Amino acid sequence: MSTVSGVRALPEVSVKDLIVWDDSRSQCCGFLNKKASKTSAFSKGKWQKRWFLIDVDIEERGNYALQYFHNPEDRVPRQVFPLAKVTIKVAGGNSFILTSDDTALATLSADSHEVMKMWVDTLENVISVANLRARLLKELDDRGEESGAEDTGKRSRYSVVRNELAGISTNLKSYGKRAQESPGRSPVKRPTAPALRLDVDAETIPPTSKARHQFVHLFIDDIAKALEIIPEMIEVLSVKPAPGMDWLTMVEFDINPISILQNTPGDRDDPRYWQRLETERVDIRSKLLWTLHEMVSDPSSLLYNGFVTSKLDPSFSANLLDRNDEEEEEILPYSTDPEVLSIMEHYRDIQVPSNVADVTHFSVELHFEEKVRLVNVPNPLVLRKRCCALWPYEVKHALGFMGNMQELWMEPISLVPRNMPKLLSQPIPFMPSVRYGGEKLINAARLKADQAYDVIFEDRRDEALQSLLPEEMDAIKETFQQCDLNGDGGISRTEMSELVRRRTAERRAIIDAKFDAFLSEPGITRADIQ
Repeated sequence: MSTVSGVRALPEVSVKDLIVWDDSRSQCCGFLNKKASKTSAFSKGKWQKRWFLIDVDIEERGNYALQYFHNPEDRVPRQVFPLAKVTIKVAGGNSFILTSDDTALATLSADSHEVMKMWVDTLENVISVANLRARLLKELDDRGEESGAEDTGKRSRYSVVRNELAGISTNLKSYGKRAQESPGRSPVKRPTAPALRLDVDAETIPPTSKARHQFVHLFIDDIAKALEIIPEMIEVLSVKPAPGMDWLTMVEFDINPISILQNTPGDRDDPRYWQRLETERVDIRSKLLWTLHEMVSDPSSLLYNGFVTSKLDPSFSANLLDRNDEEEEEILPYSTDPEVLSIMEHYRDIQVPSNVADVTHFSVELHFEEKVRLVNVPNPLVLRKRCCALWPYEVKHALGFMGNMQELWMEPISLVPRNMPKLLSQPIPFMPSVRYGGEKLINAARLKADQAYDVIFEDRRDEALQSLLPEEMDAIKETFQQCDLNGDGGISRTEMSELVRRRTAERRAIIDAKFDAFLSEPGITRADIQ
């Protein structure tokens, strides 16, 4: 992490998490096709091959951006797209769009679907870090403005601690590098980080989402409470599907006990002081990781009382104990379903080479209204045909109709191939299956890999609205008007935040009133209050 003037250092992109990487250049770079803007005089709307780069070596208070050049040898970028607050929309085929505040920044495409997916995954990873850096930088700037308004002769305790931690981290960096880099090893590689596995589907916490931010925050808080340390000592490095078990989530993190060492006495101008401090830091970190390892192995420990860590896989932890670099920790299969666990245990010793492509599933592209989503389908050429099907709930989940009120009123009826001759564009309906007790599905053999399909829904949302009684409609309208504070016909995030604050204040007043009434009762003692 880079050191800035704040208690929390700014997060950085982990090179090992970047799927797009050129080893020969030690950079995140490659060719993509860029669609010329409508204002271009000579190339309006045409696709042009350009060299794209994400510079991972940024300034202390800088942030990540996507740059593009005409050629790899060019030194000055033609254009720079800051990645903070950018979203990615897959536009169909091998193309995707970068947008910011609902404004399209660039339309890009790759030469293959695999390369496109690599760039999208890499960009989503960098965007999540860029968003967090932008938020923390804003907080630092706000604090700087607040402190500037105060008397310059008075420095808050927070500022003193902040600068001390920044200084300690800077001086320790030179000694930490010696442990991270060794002769013959590429300087871009990082030491293997501690990792834990949780029974959480990574698809439910996508990068840059509010759910991902909340997950990371709760994970840090749970670990900090279990180890009785401050959350600032914990840094989450990556959150991704567990290798070979994509229904689980792997969290890589690190513990940096700098704050414990900030008051260590000694001559800070003496290099031996920093060497001793680094030794103590490594020792404290090892003890904390050892304690965490013991907690993971004990399902009755406080670690399993956390909001997120209650879903930890007790059979797995990586790099919590000091090990020989050549020694590999065995990865055991895990699932909350005993039957699934027994099957994985049965095939545990089968070795699969890392360069073998996964052909057990293929992807199809679903289109509905403005949404474009990919969904994986079991491959009937590899798996048993009776097990290969696309289910309605998978379509609804991919398009965001699961877990909300729309799930009740939206049901997929069929898929219609896009951009195909009329003879080959007949609807493929979800049909009842005798083998599955009459449940509706589409046989995977009727779908084509990488094909785009329009989803036809039985949409009963209007029917649900029309079935409401007049008094129910009036109640909904009244509630909406209460939420629409400025009367513009919509409810913004600001308005919703204000409503939540008001509701919290009202409920707090009720609780305070009940507590005051309790205190006024005769015979209440201090012991009763405690």
